[in-house]
Amino acid sequence: REHYGIAPVEDLKLQDYNTLDKIAGFVVTHSGSPTVATAAPSTKESSSSNSGSDAGSVVDRYVPGWIYGGNAAEKASDFKNAVVVGGAWLQAVVGAENAPLKMDAAPEALAKGTTLVLDLNEIAQNPVEAVMTVRSWLLSGPERVLLVESGIQSTRPWAAHAHTAAAAAFAMSYGRENDPERSIIHIQLAEAKLTGKKASQLPSAISLRDLCVSGKGIGAVRIAKDGTRRVRSLVHSTLSLSDEQKAAVPQSVLALGGTRGITARMMESLVDDGAKHITLVGRTGPGSDIDGDRSLLAMPQQERRTLIMSQLKEAGDRPTPALVERVESKAQARVEVADTIASLESKGAKVELVLGDASEMKVIKSAIKKATKGGRIDLIVHAAGVDVSRMLDRKSVDEIELVLNVKIQPAMHLLEALEDVDFGAFTTFSSVAAHFGNAGQTDYAAANAALEALTDAVGN
Repeated sequence: REHYGIAPVEDLKLQDYNTLDKIAGFVVTHSGSPTVATAAPSTKESSSSNSGSDAGSVVDRYVPGWIYGGNAAEKASDFKNAVVVGGAWLQAVVGAENAPLKMDAAPEALAKGTTLVLDLNEIAQNPVEAVMTVRSWLLSGPERVLLVESGIQSTRPWAAHAHTAAAAAFAMSYGRENDPERSIIHIQLAEAKLTGKKASQLPSAISLRDLCVSGKGIGAVRIAKDGTRRVRSLVHSTLSLSDEQKAAVPQSVLALGGTRGITARMMESLVDDGAKHITLVGRTGPGSDIDGDRSLLAMPQQERRTLIMSQLKEAGDRPTPALVERVESKAQARVEVADTIASLESKGAKVELVLGDASEMKVIKSAIKKATKGGRIDLIVHAAGVDVSRMLDRKSVDEIELVLNVKIQPAMHLLEALEDVDFGAFTTFSSVAAHFGNAGQTDYAAANAALEALTDAVGN
């Protein structure tokens, strides 16, 4: 701001999409080379370089994928000091001296320098319960953690169970919260549980044991039956869209979390392209006094907060800074919802708003009923989410469960409620944190990892 002489603007928060949109627009305008912004690989459409072909357009992007990570080790020594949690088969393959511990028996503190090998096959199949179990073991202070699951034979980047994907992403994020980072490796074995007298000598078992002994860093590894490894990374990919595909604009759209932010912008883009019926699901509506909200937000910050404090005192509430900010945020949310609806309707779309918590089945069923009035739902978008960025040792159980449930529960309800519904595309908004972890976002990464696994289940 100082460099370009921009006047200060009150109440800009970097986590707000509108703020980031303004910043990005300003940078493009003043960079001297606006084309740079769209030259880099992204999900933005660009015209085909071959104007004489029928390619239509190409989406240039990076997607999660698996790249070569090395051949199997010829041999690997037993890891006698490992602390194994779960199945006896894993203890035998790793070569740990002590018997495996039970999944629900996390101690308050592990010995310094402990390497924890956790059998994801034995963890609770509910994603929230699985995350809470892993949380207990992480807070006991292991130096390294290897999370192992077996029977993953698909080559798809999202192939995993929702509960194991959530547990692994949660742990990887925790690893990034430490200085230096703790090694957290999610290992997916193609083979089923390695059992039998010669199981420990199989190539995949040797490769697993080698990782347990010497593996470092944070990430996911797949081990094939021959012991070769592939590691998860971002892979450059292009998607060609024909003119026919581009023209297939969804007419009826159901969007969870579509009333504000980037999802609202997506809805506007769809309506610009011809979408006619938009059903939005959200916890916040325009409110009964939208003019009052607009007037409040138009006030200078200090004047506005003084007024809010006065109103809170009159209502018998203690006007703490947190409560004042909450009142401001709610007013801002109501205005954003009202603006979104007005914008969509002004473009010719019919908009229906279903107020409620998308983690409740009754809300999902009500939304589907409204969206199917005209028959088929062409596009379903699940973009509901909440983020409470904070280090794990400062996060409450309630905060973790909130972040998980806002993402996971609606997806699980949709899976059930859509069984007999005719719908076209199913789209979810995730985060790169689901694949690589991110400090302060253990629960957010876990929620998105579970969401991706559930989305993959819908597609298959």
